[in-house]
Amino acid sequence: MRVSTLLMVIHILQWNARSLIANGQEFNKYVYELKTLPDVICVQESWLKPHLDFVIPGFSSIRYDRVSNQNGGGCVTFLKDGLAYRVVPSPEDKECVIVEMCSPRKEGNIKLINFYNPCKNLNIETLQTIAGTAHRREVWCGDCNAHNSLWGSSQTDSNGDVVEEMLEERSLFCLNDGQKTRIDVNRGTQSCLDFTLVTDSLVKSCEWYVKSDSTIGSDHYPVFTIINTNVCRQEGSVFTRWCFGKADWETLGFTVRSQHNY
Repeated sequence: MRVSTLLMVIHILQWNARSLIANGQEFNKYVYELKTLPDVICVQESWLKPHLDFVIPGFSSIRYDRVSNQNGGGCVTFLKDGLAYRVVPSPEDKECVIVEMCSPRKEGNIKLINFYNPCKNLNIETLQTIAGTAHRREVWCGDCNAHNSLWGSSQTDSNGDVVEEMLEERSLFCLNDGQKTRIDVNRGTQSCLDFTLVTDSLVKSCEWYVKSDSTIGSDHYPVFTIINTNVCRQEGSVFTRWCFGKADWETLGFTVRSQHNY
């Protein structure tokens, strides 16, 4: 029998890795040195291939890898062991991973979309296909290579306009507060490419920040979201044990037979 408990707060770490192959060991060390271990880790540009494994101890993973003849890209979502979730099917040609984290029925599950857009032109139909039917509690973590003043960019481009349109259609709010999330190491300039979007039912329960003390080998800073809400956790199997030797069988209505050696 599985015993369900509730996490009152969920911690999400998102990061564009620019290769877990190259930066994975440092990232593992970074994660386990954090004051609070994340419940969910959303990585874009994982650069993993189907034949390559990458493990964060204590986490399960759901991956989207590019095929072996295509370099770069990819997404992976890590979920802390015991977190109750289900994988949601996503379009095979889009670099995304979608999971639903289980919550108490009265609150509703949380749909978490981890998405990477590799500098392609976006359209609203693409984003709606990824998102599926409207969900009351929805979180987007990703890098769409989209610029918009809503999340701190100095200009708004066509991809930024498309994301803004989706915000309006799905009642989403951008948690970004203008902090830079990416550094161009050649030019020394910084920009806002990574964003976190949530539905209006979650926005007041969220805290969001960037840790800009390290890129962990990438050119993106890790981004953290704390959501004050309930999600379910499976604490493991519990078995009922019986001590048959101490049972009062006659009181229970059973006939007790003497044991004989034959």
